[in-house]
Amino acid sequence: MRILIAEDDQVLADGLLRSLRSAGYAVDQVSTGNEADAALASHEFDLVILDLGLPKVHGLEVLRKLRSRGPSVPDPHRGRQCRAARQRPRLRRR
Repeated sequence: MRILIAEDDQVLADGLLRSLRSAGYAVDQVSTGNEADAALASHEFDLVILDLGLPKVHGLEVLRKLRSRGPSVPDPHRGRQCRAARQRPRLRRR
């Protein structure tokens, strides 16, 4: 799984980066909206951790550009449910 962290707070970004890499994930990190947009345009990521308050280009603009690129971008509302949601027992009404 490849993850992009788009975060300008270096302390927060470093903590996420170390934690995710130690868990075995391939992680890239950028610190501006321009860098995030360029990374998302040139590479495929399975997960993006996106700070909305990025410098240069606001995180919402990065998200808008990402979504405009088309259906190759995963939509969490149409994708698979997480394992916990699939395994949760359903309550029956009486």
